[in-house]
Amino acid sequence: MDDEARWATARRLLHDDTLKSEDRLAGLLLLLYAQWPAAISRLTVDHIEETDGAVRLRLGDVPVDLPGPVAEPALQQVAVRRSHAALARTDSP
Repeated sequence: MDDEARWATARRLLHDDTLKSEDRLAGLLLLLYAQWPAAISRLTVDHIEETDGAVRLRLGDVPVDLPGPVAEPALQQVAVRRSHAALARTDSP
């Protein structure tokens, strides 16, 4: 994928709310943070933290601050996964 196509895809993932938030987040982590699909698939809601309005994702030892457009699908995943747990669904975190 050349740079132009990569940025076009990143823009779509950032702004197209017709895509599922988990797909948007996974694609953004791949394109913007160079995360391998295997690493993305191991992330859980416990890797995402929100403190004082800042959203951070633990990709390694040091959490990464997520900018607003990337934080949005991350927080959506936390909300969806935690609400499923409250409803006694067995969806994976």
